[in-house]
Amino acid sequence: MVTRPPTIVVKPNHRLDALPDVVGAKITAGSVTLDSGGIPYGTALVTVPLDDGTRLDDFDPRLGQRVTLYGDDGVHPVRTFDLGLRDRTVDYRTKTVDLTLATDEAMLTDYASLVVDTGARSHQTSLVGVVNYVLAKIGASLEPGAPDSDVTARWELTNLVLNPSYEVDAVGAATLVNSSGLISTPLVSPAPIRGTKTLRATSTAAGNSSWFVAGYDVGSAGVKALRVQPGLRYQYSLHLLSATTGRSAFPFISWRDANGVQVGPNISGTPITDSNTHFTTYEMSAVAPRGAEYAGLGIQVNGNTAGQFHYVDGVMFYEADELVEYFDGDQGDDFYTYSWDGTTHASSSTRVPLEGTERDPTLFTWNPGVTAWDFLEPFTSAAGLRLFCDERRDWRLITPEEYEVPGLVNVTPTNASEGKDSISREDAEVFATGVVVQYDWTDYVGIPRVAWDSAGTPEKVFLVRYARAYPGAGAAAAILKRRNGTGRTQDVEAIAQWDATPGMDSRVSLPDAPLQGGKVTLLRWDFEFPVMRVGSAGLTDIPANSWNSVLPTLAWNAALGTWNTFTTPAKGAAHGSE
Repeated sequence: MVTRPPTIVVKPNHRLDALPDVVGAKITAGSVTLDSGGIPYGTALVTVPLDDGTRLDDFDPRLGQRVTLYGDDGVHPVRTFDLGLRDRTVDYRTKTVDLTLATDEAMLTDYASLVVDTGARSHQTSLVGVVNYVLAKIGASLEPGAPDSDVTARWELTNLVLNPSYEVDAVGAATLVNSSGLISTPLVSPAPIRGTKTLRATSTAAGNSSWFVAGYDVGSAGVKALRVQPGLRYQYSLHLLSATTGRSAFPFISWRDANGVQVGPNISGTPITDSNTHFTTYEMSAVAPRGAEYAGLGIQVNGNTAGQFHYVDGVMFYEADELVEYFDGDQGDDFYTYSWDGTTHASSSTRVPLEGTERDPTLFTWNPGVTAWDFLEPFTSAAGLRLFCDERRDWRLITPEEYEVPGLVNVTPTNASEGKDSISREDAEVFATGVVVQYDWTDYVGIPRVAWDSAGTPEKVFLVRYARAYPGAGAAAAILKRRNGTGRTQDVEAIAQWDATPGMDSRVSLPDAPLQGGKVTLLRWDFEFPVMRVGSAGLTDIPANSWNSVLPTLAWNAALGTWNTFTTPAKGAAHGSE
């Protein structure tokens, strides 16, 4: 224990303002805290007197009341804290009012959607865009310069169509009404959606023509059929081109049972007029009805003349809640690997996100009752970033291990009043060699899923569980970086330094303990005594004879009106040593 130094200090006259016409309410007890690991980042517990001039209506947290709190050195304000009022308790016996205050993260933990909100998905190419979409709900936005990244949803998906681009043959397609000549044929201009060939269909008579383009061979149930499961939603898309002039057309799905018997009427998509110069995309969505085991995918083209050609390419059918762009096993890009599940151009095909890039689309669905903070947290944690609002109401998105605030908090026996130095490997919050983050969620098709993200080595592992969709790798590595690492913690109390801020460098010198260097993570100023509690992270031993143990000191040069910088060796340090 370090004894309080024999220093005479003046008790600061801290005060707060609740409203423009309520100025200078004196704080008689309490503290204010800035904690880089806390949610919210800033909190305060203050006590003010209840007297004839106190208007309790000015302290009503239900009204979204704000309080400006001032910390001063006994002469003038040094620090201002703009905080939201969270709680008010009146004690009529002691004639005091206790107030609980917080920075604006508390607003995000209050705000929750009342409906299903999918608006964040439109900002998925930018993490900053997603965060600002949510912050706009409370009238806020990020400070400029925040690190950004692409958080686009990417997930495993299978195209169930067995012959989606007709590169080899027309197997799986079938003629229906006023149609014939289903063949796989090259198309030079315009270019096919995929490969070099398309399905060509010919109208045999004037009027409406229709045919199956995939999934069901008439008279042969189950051959080249697309298996479905009742109650699940399926997406169907294809591309159509008329050889002469455009025609109104629409896609349809024919549900069939195990014997090939149709289950209910065809489900039709929206009619669209196609083109004779480029492929037109047709899309539709439907839930497989009870009794359905197979699906046939069709297209009907209206108002044809006999002999008119139509070309089909790029057919997709898959289980999902949303439509995606065409793919098959021959595709390649920078985001997925693609493969045929069996014979090339005669089997389903699957895309798999590149390692570490999987991000379930349900992550972007903001469900009713979910708070804004809980909605955003998976995005920021997976990116290794921290979102917080400072005491000036500035919202920041930072990389914790790179975030720095100019300045130094130096705690020595001459300015410390109390100190504790602990070393342990029991608490994984302090010491961990590895981190595992487990995600449990129900995916976009209603299947329970689990995924793990890990980093480090297995000697001492910190496990974190989230009941939310997997947002991609990154959270485990970020959490590991934020562990203190050495297993050493120091809890010290020193004379108040009101301009100190989490993110500054720290130097802590306690008796019989090595000089410690790290980053300030927590500051708590006491309103009854001119002291502050200092918490640091990333503590490392500083050798007594190293240059790093030489601490900067500022001295005012009255003649020049500037601060002069000189250095003083810390305890045990020697100039010129390494």
